[in-house]
Amino acid sequence: MMRSKYLQSSLGFDGESTPNQFRAASRYLMLCCFLAVVAISLPALHAAPQQNRAAAVPQIEHFSPTAGVVGSPIAIEARLMTPGRSVVYLRLYFKSIKEQAFKFVDMRPGAQGYAGQIPGRAVRSPAVQYFLVALLSDQTVVSHPARNPYGQPFEVLIRENAEGSVESEQAPKAGTEIKAQPKSSAQPEAKPPLEVSPQLLDKIEKLERPMAEASEADSSAAFEVSLGASQIEPTSSILILSPEPFSVVAAKEVVIAASFMTETLIDSTSIKILFDGINVTRKAEISPAIVSFTPATIAPGEHTVTITARDQLGSAVGPQSWRFEVSGKTEKIAATNSTRRATGVVYAETRREKFSGRSLNNTNIGADLSGNTGPLLYSASAYFTSLEDKTLQPRHRFVINAGLPWLNFTLGDATPYYDELILWGRRVRGFEAGLNTGWVNLHFITGETVRQVDPFYVAVPNPLDSTQLITQRQRFGTFKQSLLGLRPSFGSLAKRGFLWGFTVVKVRDDKDSLPTDSTNVVQFGRVTPRDNLVLGTDLNLALDRRRFTIKASGAWSLLSNDISSGTILQDSLQKIADVDLPFNPQDFNSWFILNESTSPLDPRGKTSLAYQFTLHFNYFNQFLSAGYKRLGSEYVSLGHSFLRNDIRGFFINNRCRLLRNRAFLTLGFERYNDHFNNLDGRPQTDLNTWQLGLAVFWDPNLPSLNFNFRNHSRDNGVDPTTVTNFAQEDNATRDLSISLNYDVTAFNFDHTLTFSLTNSDRVDNVERVPGAVTGDAASNLKSISVRTRYQKPITSTITFATNDNDVAGGQSLFKYNMFSGRVDYDFSQQRTESRSFLNNFSNENRDLQLRTYAAFNTVSASGRTNPAAIAAGAINVIDYNQTGFQLGGSLQFRQQHEFVLDLSLLNYKDRGGVQTTDATTGALLFVTNPSFKNSLLRAYYSFRF
Repeated sequence: MMRSKYLQSSLGFDGESTPNQFRAASRYLMLCCFLAVVAISLPALHAAPQQNRAAAVPQIEHFSPTAGVVGSPIAIEARLMTPGRSVVYLRLYFKSIKEQAFKFVDMRPGAQGYAGQIPGRAVRSPAVQYFLVALLSDQTVVSHPARNPYGQPFEVLIRENAEGSVESEQAPKAGTEIKAQPKSSAQPEAKPPLEVSPQLLDKIEKLERPMAEASEADSSAAFEVSLGASQIEPTSSILILSPEPFSVVAAKEVVIAASFMTETLIDSTSIKILFDGINVTRKAEISPAIVSFTPATIAPGEHTVTITARDQLGSAVGPQSWRFEVSGKTEKIAATNSTRRATGVVYAETRREKFSGRSLNNTNIGADLSGNTGPLLYSASAYFTSLEDKTLQPRHRFVINAGLPWLNFTLGDATPYYDELILWGRRVRGFEAGLNTGWVNLHFITGETVRQVDPFYVAVPNPLDSTQLITQRQRFGTFKQSLLGLRPSFGSLAKRGFLWGFTVVKVRDDKDSLPTDSTNVVQFGRVTPRDNLVLGTDLNLALDRRRFTIKASGAWSLLSNDISSGTILQDSLQKIADVDLPFNPQDFNSWFILNESTSPLDPRGKTSLAYQFTLHFNYFNQFLSAGYKRLGSEYVSLGHSFLRNDIRGFFINNRCRLLRNRAFLTLGFERYNDHFNNLDGRPQTDLNTWQLGLAVFWDPNLPSLNFNFRNHSRDNGVDPTTVTNFAQEDNATRDLSISLNYDVTAFNFDHTLTFSLTNSDRVDNVERVPGAVTGDAASNLKSISVRTRYQKPITSTITFATNDNDVAGGQSLFKYNMFSGRVDYDFSQQRTESRSFLNNFSNENRDLQLRTYAAFNTVSASGRTNPAAIAAGAINVIDYNQTGFQLGGSLQFRQQHEFVLDLSLLNYKDRGGVQTTDATTGALLFVTNPSFKNSLLRAYYSFRF
């Protein structure tokens, strides 16, 4: 109590302090925080990042959600530990179980790491798959899951979103006063939480707690959690515009408004809005994109809004419910037709890192904005980082979107998804436009996909004459590359049940964007400008309310690998390839440069043809998917960076719903033939994969189980006695993963227990001579974590993991153990009898929230290689310990301003190295790996509006 009084007096407050004094002090405190982060950020914004490849193994920390709701975005958070390296980007790849290709979004820096979401349009029953990929400043790529993320991604069960029982009552008459909802006397008072934390997991827990306490009599509608329009991670396809959840507003400022996700085609006649349990739909302004309602009068106190709708296919959207409080006295509210709303966030992050005595500074600044003016929707996003480097591709990002439900424009960095065979997720910096009428649609995009990067030359001594220097190229340059895409289509899959589209993509390097190498340059290879033209069509059919869908697509490509010499003459082409074209290739230079480097010169072999089709069957509790694809060896689309060619085969899998959708049994089989064209002489390789999975979600009071087994075999059929230029390949990899998640209450505390087991065992079936290195490999990863929420404002997380690795049948062994613990303390939830300054300010004014945390982690690793397998007798010894400490906290004011300060210390002690034997003396030589220390100070500020 004495300390509390001293704190109040030292800040100029006493027991009779006025709210204005609190506000003045808070503004002064927020101003100091903002100036602090700006002062730290500005020197680092122009700092050139330094890299060191001797850093410890990077790690991604992430808790996977176990379930989602159809149409509701799924929030994803992750933390990265990358000592000595900065994070260029962290991407979230996702797809529904019905799709074959992943899409991605870039996660942005947040208060507690990185935050992103799987969009609601991708959240479809029965499941969603996703994984994380990070690119670091030393070009290291880290994924989570670490092994085979494409083949074994995280999987989230998606439940159907049943419409809430929002039975309507009589609409109020004009001028009727809307009174505050009375609280039920049959239950304890369900108070709203003190704040809405920007830290997503804590935020959801705080918002759900009062809802769980409310009885069924107090909530006639299903109550969905919402983060509000001021947050960029909505949890529903219905976005709250105003008032913000749990906010306190004046009566004259009450305008109830919400918007629908642009990807969701809403049936405007199905929209229903309840205000304090009363159906006010007839008094509201409704469109397929916006719904708003302004009550004539409103009483002070707490009020509840619930909005439900259905899309054009009849699927439920919502319900979305939230509460807010009206201050002051009952007032009449002026009628308004304006639905203009804008929300967003501006943030800045700076990292001041010392790695082994070297400075590694990094600063990121960004902003996100979204809103509407009537039916016009707009959004903008910008991200700037000190990791921008002219010798690399752009790391800055910016994009502006605006449009109506049927017309939209994009300026900046776009990632179009036109066709899975042609243009899929390629970053294009330029202009995009789309017209969607439901009968005739047109999409167009043009811009730069790759920027020019000059080659790097150095002067080195001439090996023939040491007195002279010659120029040597150490880094290849990159030609500037541009893309033009056009996609007309007919119909609408959502409205009409069919969509027939045509896609044309043209990608060309600017051959004049790189300087010509001088004659005295020592060249090790050559970079050539390319030209690519791809044509394709696709047809989508959805029957019986999407229970049966068919998708077929085909494409054909031309690729010229070197356009520096221009277009070939018609007569020359006939002599080279025996192809008699009915036109002169030079007449089509603007579309494609045809010459002797073009692949294919003769399209009759169909080696540049690609096609695929898939079907989905959703009946009798079975979700059956099957498909076939064939991509020729010369099929190339520069609009799809990760497309694999020279492969053909089929897949079939079935997911069976059991026990009233509490269990899902999955069976799948794939058979593909790699290098089937055999144009380059490589042997054909048979790829066979079968998979068994079981997901069980019995009850919220019981643990959930996810079991997956995958067997993948490769066999190229090479006979080593007759084929010597290619190695024989015959192996099978068996992957097993088991995860258990359990939310349980024990000792009056809420716990979340997570256990996972991942085992991978590759068996090499090739017969080898005794002592030869085999292709066997085994990995066994086990982890367990416990997150506990105490009655006091404390949350703890403890994780233990161990990993055993055996490569080449015991010739290389490696093992590591990891332990981490973290404790979070939220001062804003204190419930003490003392009238401290922080309690007064936080609990009564709900303006200030303070959270702190402390964490500890340690990693120990050991292992070595077998010298019998090493020709030189060298032994690689692994023996290191990594110990880290983290301490930090966040200060939030009025749910708009947040300042975060983190300090991380890491000590990496390496006793391993390389042991060799001196060839002359026979003495053992040991070169120890370097140890290092790392310190990181991170400051983060965000302003939400």
